[in-house]
Amino acid sequence: MNLPVSEQNVSRFLVAVGLLIVLAMVGITLGSGNLSVMDSYHALWEGLLTRLSALISWISTGSWAETAPDTPEIVVWDIRLHRVLFALVAGFGLAIAGTIMQGGILRNPLASPFTLAYRPPRHAVHRLRSFSLRALPW
Repeated sequence: MNLPVSEQNVSRFLVAVGLLIVLAMVGITLGSGNLSVMDSYHALWEGLLTRLSALISWISTGSWAETAPDTPEIVVWDIRLHRVLFALVAGFGLAIAGTIMQGGILRNPLASPFTLAYRPPRHAVHRLRSFSLRALPW
């Protein structure tokens, strides 16, 4: 089944990726350590620059020369970043597993992309009516 690629689908995808990046950045700043938001981002940036300079020195000289990191850098790079990356991998894995189970193995017709997302606008009234209070049994 091929889904149509349109500007609206691409823009939705880009918004979702942007939201994912923003939430990952928020996840890096959250934790029980006594770090402010700016300290977390500063440690993330400094750690990235340190690792890039060590990589460049390894490429040019053949020896890995890395300086000892500060405490905020250890907290951000060794604890918070790993937590965020593992959460992203787990979320992607659960999404793929659910898609395979519902669409591929169980052949659930409600799991098709045409159920709610890609119907013509005239079906919007029916969707709203099915979710309204009149549809409840009392």
